[in-house]
Amino acid sequence: MPAANPMTIAEIQIPAHDAKRGNVEIAGWLHHLRPHTTTMKLQTDLLNRFKSADRRFDRFTENFAAFTMALDYFADAQCPVRGVKITKSDDPHSFAVAYRTVTIDIRMLCELSDTGTATARVICTLARPSFAMERKVLGSFTFDGQGVTDHEVDEGDDPVGMDYMAHEIVLSFVQLALQHRAA
Repeated sequence: MPAANPMTIAEIQIPAHDAKRGNVEIAGWLHHLRPHTTTMKLQTDLLNRFKSADRRFDRFTENFAAFTMALDYFADAQCPVRGVKITKSDDPHSFAVAYRTVTIDIRMLCELSDTGTATARVICTLARPSFAMERKVLGSFTFDGQGVTDHEVDEGDDPVGMDYMAHEIVLSFVQLALQHRAA
């Protein structure tokens, strides 16, 4: 094996199974990895962090489900906006919104910081029409365990809650998609 630095995964070749000894010779090639690896410090409190994060992630999923359910209003005969269609996914963390000739995807992602703080982020991407290989991110917001978002509000106004402002949040993303198309 060449001694070139840095080594890529393609350069590492694991030896074939040794039929005589019944195992794979690892020591012969492991030394090639040692100069190129970094050690990571293990955190001893990860079990507790993930236990706490699981509870928060469950709450985030409940909030996102309430947000998605609030969008059923667009299918109601009383809804003044006729062109919005919500397509729910088998994945409880995402759905699609179509308005006339554009479609956007909305997905919730759970994040865990280095300090163990669990947060939820909702990302909106332009799905159609898109002729690019990569999807265009139109925007995102975060929310807490009560469903309160980080959307900016005017002084004196209440914070934006996902469930009671779901229509405005989704229509804001649709507007961004329509503006993106005009640009």
